[in-house]
Amino acid sequence: LSSVSYNGTEHSIYGNQLILKLWPDNNTSKGFSQTFLVGDNKQVRLDYNEKQDESVIIYKPIVGKPTRENISGKRFLQIFTDKGKIEYIIQ
Repeated sequence: LSSVSYNGTEHSIYGNQLILKLWPDNNTSKGFSQTFLVGDNKQVRLDYNEKQDESVIIYKPIVGKPTRENISGKRFLQIFTDKGKIEYIIQ
């Protein structure tokens, strides 16, 4: 997904990435990382560790200090559009 069109206006979507760590025997996910660059001002990264059953969310502004949030359980960074604007939620 590189852009979204809404009412004839195209909006670019900056880099996003999903990395999965897999067990070599049965391809079961062990943990994963998601990174999303939000416009020109912020990066959001979510790391899930299966062993600890914990998701770590790091909000990293381009200028300023990053913040970190630990949430129990498996969470996902979901990207969606709202009238052409790119948004994200963590579920």
